[in-house]
Amino acid sequence: CGARFDRLSISDDKFVKMPIIHPNNTKEQNQICKVFENLDDLIEESTLRLVSLKRIKAASLQSMFPQEGETVPKVRFKGFEGEWEEKSFSALYKKSIIKNDLTFGTDKIISVANMYYLTNVNVSDLEYLKTYNIMKLGDIAFEGNKSKRFSHGRFVENTIGDGIVSHVFVVFHPISAEHDINYWKYAINNENIMRNVLIRCTKSSTMMTDLVVDDFLKETILVPSYAEQQKIGAYFRNLDQQISLQTQRLEKLKQIKAACLDKMFV
Repeated sequence: CGARFDRLSISDDKFVKMPIIHPNNTKEQNQICKVFENLDDLIEESTLRLVSLKRIKAASLQSMFPQEGETVPKVRFKGFEGEWEEKSFSALYKKSIIKNDLTFGTDKIISVANMYYLTNVNVSDLEYLKTYNIMKLGDIAFEGNKSKRFSHGRFVENTIGDGIVSHVFVVFHPISAEHDINYWKYAINNENIMRNVLIRCTKSSTMMTDLVVDDFLKETILVPSYAEQQKIGAYFRNLDQQISLQTQRLEKLKQIKAACLDKMFV
């Protein structure tokens, strides 16, 4: 038989008679109140700023890249005009087949989903690391997990440095020297651009999609000049830095408030 738990309740009479420790000095009460009012104002301001920055980024990802059926974006930096050039992915990337020769150890295993080096990785046999693919700075890898944001998987660019990834990830290396990694970080990961491409060059499996490499390399994408790539890449990099700083500021303010709640009351 199941146990029954009654909800804890307290009568109004008992509640008003419960003792509470508080400062008798009205001035101290007001000063404490002001501290928390200021903190709440800063938290609200920082939250609104973060929301605004994320909205700007979402709008920019849509307006600064050509949409389906278009050859130029709606928003461009001053001095740039003309249609973007259509290029096949085979002209932009080649499949990387470089395996790890144990040059890279467990400290250089990259999380493709989150783009950072994994820590505290235990590998019973270091020889297994020879099955890993080398992923250099600027390379892209296909991550096949389905999500609400990426319904057919996604490409992720290596922005942290050389390392290795599991053999389950297909890695591609950029061909052209006029390849701005900041630009391609956002272009190759942009669902507005890549969704239809990936629909045509992936196969569905349980909870994941698998990339058909030959089909992907035949697909095309519109590409701006190298100078325009640099402008767009720098813009989004700066925007992400602002988002990161604002996120850290908000978290710090919340920690300060929690500490004050803990230390300023008996």
